[in-house]
Amino acid sequence: MRLYYILFFLILSCFSLSVDAQTKAAVIVGVSDYPAKSNIPDLQHSSQEAKSLSNFLTEQGYQCHTLLDREATKENLESHIQTLIEMSEQKSLDHFIFYFSGRGTRIEDDPVFSVLYFVDEDKDELDECLLLSDADPADLDTYLRDDALFEFVTQIKTDAITLILDCSFNGVAGNTSIKGFGESTGDEFDGVNVMKEGDVGALENGLVLSASAPDQPALDGAFSTALLDALKAEKADTSQNRDLSVAEIYAYLKNALKDKQVPYLFDPQQHNPTLVTLPELPTLEIISEPSGAEVYLTKGQKRREYIGSTPFLQELQKGQYRIDVQKLAFHRSRVQDIELSEYSQSYTLEPFVLKPIGIHGIVRDDDGNPTENLQVIIKQEGKEIWREDAERNGSFHLSQEQESWLKLDQVYEVSAIGSNLLSSERVTFTFRGYQDIDLRVPVALDRTAPILIDSVFSSSRLVPSEDFLLLGDEVLITLTVTDKVEDDMLFELDLETLMDLETDDGVLRDDGMESKNYLGVSSVKLMLGVKDSAKLWPLNPVMEKDEQLKDQHSYQFQYTVTKKPEVVEEWFVALVEVIDKGGNARLYRENEVNINFAVCPNILVMGEKLFRDGVYDKAVDSFNLSTEHTDRSRYIMSLAHHELNSIQNAVESFLLISDQLFYLSEQHSGLSPLPRKFANRLWRYYLDQLSKHRQDPDFLSLLIATAERLTRLHDAELYQIYKEKLIANRTSKE
Repeated sequence: MRLYYILFFLILSCFSLSVDAQTKAAVIVGVSDYPAKSNIPDLQHSSQEAKSLSNFLTEQGYQCHTLLDREATKENLESHIQTLIEMSEQKSLDHFIFYFSGRGTRIEDDPVFSVLYFVDEDKDELDECLLLSDADPADLDTYLRDDALFEFVTQIKTDAITLILDCSFNGVAGNTSIKGFGESTGDEFDGVNVMKEGDVGALENGLVLSASAPDQPALDGAFSTALLDALKAEKADTSQNRDLSVAEIYAYLKNALKDKQVPYLFDPQQHNPTLVTLPELPTLEIISEPSGAEVYLTKGQKRREYIGSTPFLQELQKGQYRIDVQKLAFHRSRVQDIELSEYSQSYTLEPFVLKPIGIHGIVRDDDGNPTENLQVIIKQEGKEIWREDAERNGSFHLSQEQESWLKLDQVYEVSAIGSNLLSSERVTFTFRGYQDIDLRVPVALDRTAPILIDSVFSSSRLVPSEDFLLLGDEVLITLTVTDKVEDDMLFELDLETLMDLETDDGVLRDDGMESKNYLGVSSVKLMLGVKDSAKLWPLNPVMEKDEQLKDQHSYQFQYTVTKKPEVVEEWFVALVEVIDKGGNARLYRENEVNINFAVCPNILVMGEKLFRDGVYDKAVDSFNLSTEHTDRSRYIMSLAHHELNSIQNAVESFLLISDQLFYLSEQHSGLSPLPRKFANRLWRYYLDQLSKHRQDPDFLSLLIATAERLTRLHDAELYQIYKEKLIANRTSKE
C-alpha cells in the first residue's frame, strides 16, 4: 500500500524539465509484454493505454515521459526520476501525474530499507510493488518497491501530485485478466490506511486514484479505457467550468465501471486538483431582421426548445442543430441546419429575414366568373369590424400591420354580400400571429353542376396492400355522384367539404345553397394516368348501380394490369368528368379524387417501395411473400423490422445476408446506413459468437466494421491488430 503514495512522488520525479519548460509534467508507464523467462503473464491493453494517455496529456500541455514495454525498466525509470529532481530544483512544478498500467504484487517487507530511511512500516510487514518490464520473480530486487520510491518523493518540488495506478496487488490463480501477480499474501488491506498521517511522510499535496480498492482486483482494459473517455467527456464536467478535477473524473469512473470494478480515490487533504481542461465550447451567433425574434433549437430527436432571442450569442455543445426563429406578426423563419464541429470556434448563421404576415382571401361563384360588385365583411362576436370591396377577380387583402383590430387567438367570421348572390358561406379563422391566413369564401348562384360525393378504390390484391399491384391484378373504382343538394345537406357541409368541390380551374363551386329541382346525372367518365407520362387511359363504367338515397348514383370502373413494368409505376385517377342531363359538367382532377396505386415489377420491388414510403409492417408482409431473396431485400427487411422495434427479427434477417460486411458500411446503393441501435445489437451478437470464430479473419472484419459503425474506434483498432496478427501467423505457418 506504501506503493500508492511512494509511487505518487516517484512519478513526480520521473519527468525531465528545464527552467523555462512547461510546469505540468507526467510520467506514463505501460507494460503489456513481460519477458517469457519471468513467467509473468502478458497483458493485452496496458502499453496501448499508456501511449494513448501520453498523447492526450501532451495535447493538454503536459510534458510527458513515456516508457512502454521494453523501455519501462527500473533503471530507466530511476534515471528519469533523478533528472526530474534536479530540474525541479530550478523550477517547481504546478502539477505532476504519475501513471502506471501493468501488473502489481506484494512481497515481504525489506527491514533494512526501513531502518535506513526511518520508515514507519505498515503492520502487514509487506511491500507493494510495481512490476516493470525487467521484473523477475527469481530476483526480488528487480521489483519496484514502494519503499524504494520514498527517497525520491520528498525531493521533488511540485504544488500537486496525482498518482494513477491501473494494477492489482493480488493475483487470482488461472485468471490472467486481473492485473495482479501471485496469489494473495497476508491480511487484506482495510482500504483506509494507504496513506495515513505519520506514514511515509504524509503527502500534503498528493492523492491516489487507482483502478480498484487496495484489496480488490482490477481488470485488464477496463479502468484506463474509461479514464481516457472521462478526460474527454462533457458529462464529466459537472461543475460546468471546463476544468475536469480528480473528483469529477472519479465520479465519472465510478458510474462507467459500476458493472466491472470499483475505482478508488485516496485524497486525505481533499486537494482535488484539475487534471485537464476541456476545450472551449463553440459559440453560435444568430441575428434577425427585425431583431427581438425568439430563437428555437432542435438537436437530434429532442424537442424544439427556446434558447433566447436575437441578437443571440451563446456557447453550445458540439453537435448538429436545426435553428429557427419566430416573431409575432411575422412568418416563422426557414430552418437552418448547422454543425458545431470544432471546439473554440465561432459560428454565424445567415441572418433570418422575417416577412410580415397578411390575410388574403378570394370570393368565387360556382362558375369561376369574376364576382363584381361584391363586398367582404369581417365580424367578431357578431359585430362588424371591417368591410371592403373585393377586387374584380374576387380577391381581398389586409395585413396585421395595417389593421390594429386583429388580436392574437381571436376568432373572426368572414362572408360576402352582393346583389347577384343566393348565399355566402360564413368562413371563420383564428388569428395565430405567425402565418398568413388564406381564405376562400364560397358563394352560390342559381345553377349547379353535378357533384362527386365519394370515390372508393379496391383491388384483387389484399396482401400486403391493396394499392400495390402486380401483373394480373384487377382494380375496381367506385364513384358516387349526385346532381341535387337539399337544404338539409347544405347545413352538413363544412368549409373543407366545399373546398373539395373545386373544379379544374381552381374555382370553388358551392352549389346547392338553395333547394332546387335538378335534372339528374347523365354520364360519368374516368381517365387513368401514370406519373411522368402524358398519356391517359380512358375507362368506361362496367356497371351503374341502382339510384341511391337522395338522387345519388354509383358507377364502377374496372382495370386489369396487363403489362409488367420495368420499374415501379405510380398510377392515379387523372380526371373524372360528371355531366348532368342539363349539360352542366364538372371536372375533378387528381388532387380532388385522390385515388392512387402503384404497379410493381415484382414482390421484392414492392417491399422496397413500401419501406421507402414508411409502411414498414406492409413492407415486411411483402418480403414474406417472396420465396427468393437478395442481399438487398434482406437488408431492407431487417431495417423494416428495426423500424417496427422487432430487433430480434431484424438481426435474424440481417444475418441471412451473404455479404454482411458490405451492408455494415456507410454507403450502399442509396439505402440508409445501419441504425446505431441496430448496429449495437449486432455488436453484442458478434461478441457472443467471437469464441467460435476467433480464428476467422472474415468474422473479425464484421466485428471491426460494426465497431467503426458505433464509433468504438478503440475496439475497432484492437480487433484490427488481432486480425492482422492472425493473418500474419497463418502466413508464417504456411
